[in-house]
Amino acid sequence: MRGSRAPDSKRLIDDDDRDDTSAEVLGAVAHLDGEDYSDDGPAYSVEDAVQHMGWGKFQTRLLFQCGACWSADAMEMMLLGFTLPVLEKEWGLSPGEVGLIGAMTFVGMLCGASFWGKMADKFGRRTGYMGSVVFVGVFGLLSTFVPGNKSVGFPIFVLCRLFVGFGTGGAPVSFGLFAELVPSSLRGLSLVAVEGGFWVCGSITSAATAWAVMPVLGWRPFLAFSALPAWCLLLLWRFLPESPRYLMISNRRDKAIQVLEKMSRLNEVPLPDGHLESCASASMNRKLGSYSELFGIERLQDLKFRITDAKMLRKTVLLMFIWAACTMCYYGMVFITPRFFKLSSCEEGDDSSSCQAQTYRQAFMTTLAGKDTQLLFNRHPPSVK
Repeated sequence: MRGSRAPDSKRLIDDDDRDDTSAEVLGAVAHLDGEDYSDDGPAYSVEDAVQHMGWGKFQTRLLFQCGACWSADAMEMMLLGFTLPVLEKEWGLSPGEVGLIGAMTFVGMLCGASFWGKMADKFGRRTGYMGSVVFVGVFGLLSTFVPGNKSVGFPIFVLCRLFVGFGTGGAPVSFGLFAELVPSSLRGLSLVAVEGGFWVCGSITSAATAWAVMPVLGWRPFLAFSALPAWCLLLLWRFLPESPRYLMISNRRDKAIQVLEKMSRLNEVPLPDGHLESCASASMNRKLGSYSELFGIERLQDLKFRITDAKMLRKTVLLMFIWAACTMCYYGMVFITPRFFKLSSCEEGDDSSSCQAQTYRQAFMTTLAGKDTQLLFNRHPPSVK
């Protein structure tokens, strides 16, 4: 009878009859609601639990799972620098048409970043992560099978690269998932390793693949090899954990505890004493992360805005400028490097296999040098808390 009267039990508690209610009734209510109303032991948050268990096998496995996403996306972005000169000659593309391929890729990234971020907030980090990987793998592979004639193949290729960019825009979801499961004391170093180290590894792999495949087999097999890592990532779906922070905000406390218990087993460190605090303000937390909060503004009536946090606005604008400047320089170098080496190493009109191999070898060595730079600046990065 006590187990079938959950509403009555709640009413008794809400009416401040706690003095007459036994601990057994409190436990029954907690079991029925999936919430912990017990005051036995201190309460700890997800962040407290992650910090308590530290770095272990769980984080090491997640490092490679999330880092592999960045490597796969890096390969899909780097391949443009190697394939565009070949397509320009094969299809007789104008400079504007060559630029359109690259531009549509970045338009896709711009749209995908916003879309997959919203998807990750609404449906979970795992969903956003794997959804973006599906787009990269499917449309990256479809790029291989575009028709050979320009009138049909060129617009289809542009469309495929648009959707590849759309999927690549979701790569930061894996970055966020990893950040929520790493202790704050090691967060700076590990996040730089995911975003920087694995991206460089993907770039090196792309340059090496171009060096080995392009002079012999051409650009179509090269695109197929570049899409392979994204397909391999799909096999990791069942092994990828969900963010316990997202689960708590979504009122799925039991699932969050399961993730933390798995972390405890793999790291061989027990959970903190007490109980995981319930997220009573979940409905309030769902509105956090809006664009208005990011820019420190508040929307008023008649399309007017009011600055509520000038410091946040200044930080956001500054970071946008820095990121835009860095990406402009980076991708500018990525796209121009193969052309530069070809012009400096080969005679005009020379498209022999030996010339292409020399061009790709020089591009590979340049990309490899970036790894040493990453190791130099990754030694003592600031912790992100």
